[in-house]
Amino acid sequence: MTKEADGTDGTHVARVTHMRTANVMVIGAVSVLVLTGCGGGEASSSPPPPAQAASSTGGSAAGSASTSAATAGGAPVDKSSAAATFGKTVTKDKVSYTVSAPVAGKPGASSVSDGTTKPTKMAVVNVTVKNDSAQAISPTSLTIKATSGGETLRAVLDAQQQIKPPTAEIKPGGSTTWKAAFVADVTAPIAVQVSMIMDTVAVFRQ
Repeated sequence: MTKEADGTDGTHVARVTHMRTANVMVIGAVSVLVLTGCGGGEASSSPPPPAQAASSTGGSAAGSASTSAATAGGAPVDKSSAAATFGKTVTKDKVSYTVSAPVAGKPGASSVSDGTTKPTKMAVVNVTVKNDSAQAISPTSLTIKATSGGETLRAVLDAQQQIKPPTAEIKPGGSTTWKAAFVADVTAPIAVQVSMIMDTVAVFRQ
C-alpha cells in the first residue's frame, strides 16, 4: 500500500511538473513572437541603408557643385566665351577673331570719347575678324569693349587716325581689320572683349 501510494504521488508530481514546463514554453514562445513583431516595426521606421544615404548625398553635392560653377565669381559664367592672350586667334562658328596688344596712342584734334569729351590718353588695339562661314557678317553685329581694374573703359573715336568701327559687311571668305581705342594707360592691365550679336566670343588679355 505504501509503494502504491508513493507511485501515485510520483506520477501526480511528474504530471504537474510537465504542465508547468509546458506553460513556461508557451509563455516563452508568445514573448518571442511579441518581441519579433515589435522589432519588425522598428526596422521599418529605421533610416535608409548606407548605400541609399550616400546616393542622396552625392546627388545633392552634384547639384551644389553645378550651382557653384554656374555662378562663380558672383555672376553667371559665359561658357561660350574663351580666354585668350593678345595676338592669339580665337575661332568660333568658322569666324576667327584676333586682337593685338594695346599700344599707347596720341589723341588728335578729332579724337573724342563719349561723343564730345576729348581724351588726354588712349590705348589702341587692332581687331581682325576673318569670316570662313557661309554667311556674311554685318559690322553692326560686332561689339568691342574694354575693361581695366574692373571698370569699363570709354571708347575713343578718331576719324583722322582711322580709329573707327568697320562699315562694310564681311563676306564669306573675307576679313577686315580696324583700330579700336580706349581711354586708358597702356601700363594698366587691359582686357578687350569681343562679342558677336551680344554673345561674348572671347576676352583678350596680356
